[in-house]
Amino acid sequence: ITQQEAYITDSASELSSIGAAIMASETGTSSYKYNGKAYNVYYDTIDENGWKLIIQVPVAELNAPVQSLTLKLIIVCLVALILTAAVITLAVRSLSSSLNAVKMFSGQLARGNFRIDKVPVTSRDELGDMSQSLNSMYDSNKVIIQQISSHAGRLDTSATNLKTSSDQLSVEFETIKDYMSEVNEA
Repeated sequence: ITQQEAYITDSASELSSIGAAIMASETGTSSYKYNGKAYNVYYDTIDENGWKLIIQVPVAELNAPVQSLTLKLIIVCLVALILTAAVITLAVRSLSSSLNAVKMFSGQLARGNFRIDKVPVTSRDELGDMSQSLNSMYDSNKVIIQQISSHAGRLDTSATNLKTSSDQLSVEFETIKDYMSEVNEA
């Protein structure tokens, strides 16, 4: 027996067992391979005349829509994953830049620098609310510090005037003291 004859015998025995199954039952399915391709066989008996209806379909043909759909779903999932990663990256960058602006602003305030610009409010979320609150605090503290600075300037001027007056009074008291000493000696 040659290899080709053995293959034909194997295929024939497979087909003959399917034929026997078809004749033995009213309805069913089976499968076999021929020339390296897999096939499904579906059969049913027609009640009116007792004939057998047999349909042979290649498994590759049955699986083609499923494989196509699987490929499309994989592509859609990859695109969705890439888009999600891009959106997350943009959101994280936005949050990071806003947080860095707040951090730098509050750092400058902590160092006593009240000549800086306000924090830009770019969103209406919690971070935007925090930025707005910091700006309000900055405005009120800036006014208070300007008032303190103004009062300190006035205090400095008053202290200088008081010292000048005190020095003049000291000179005048010395002069009066000298006059009184002269009056007492005379």
